[in-house]
Amino acid sequence: MNKTAYTLHVLLEVYVVVLLRAIENTIILFFHRTKLNRTVSCPNNTFKEKHLILQKEFGKIFSTYDECRNCVSHCCHSKINRFDFIDCYLNNFVLEEGLSPWHQIPHLMSSTIDLFGGIAEVHKDESPNENCIYYSTSSGCVLPIGNRPWMCVAGTCFKLLKTFSNDDLRRYSFLLSKFIVFHLKCFFYLLKELSVVNVKQF
Repeated sequence: MNKTAYTLHVLLEVYVVVLLRAIENTIILFFHRTKLNRTVSCPNNTFKEKHLILQKEFGKIFSTYDECRNCVSHCCHSKINRFDFIDCYLNNFVLEEGLSPWHQIPHLMSSTIDLFGGIAEVHKDESPNENCIYYSTSSGCVLPIGNRPWMCVAGTCFKLLKTFSNDDLRRYSFLLSKFIVFHLKCFFYLLKELSVVNVKQF
């Protein structure tokens, strides 16, 4: 498989992550909307350790590339909430802090356009007026690795992917596979915790 074809393959894997996040958040929102005003702490220390290790591994790849420095796409340049319910679960946030239209099924089209936008070079040239509240123009994300939203850690676009070396593309693809499995495990653990809350109320 040539470099361009493999890059597109990896981009489709990124889209699977986008789809997975939207499905998970939509399910929790549909079945457990009344419980979002509470903190559901992750009791599994192994998950927290894996969470930190995976974020560091993704960070090692991204830190060697400079493509994001002058990008004015939506990644860091808008005040949308980037945390989802799994992020809240792993970081001990109140679940409702994971509410965002960007993590729900109806907004998959917007996410798709953003994800694949780099292929058609559809991004605007002008800098946006708003940035993520955790973004600093001098240093990038002010959140430490291990506390960042997963959409920021595991997500990327075609424009960045095509700058990756073949080895980093393979490594990134491998990490995405591990991340998908990990995220699903966290999701089912969170569903179980929320169901226990249900039982305790009756």
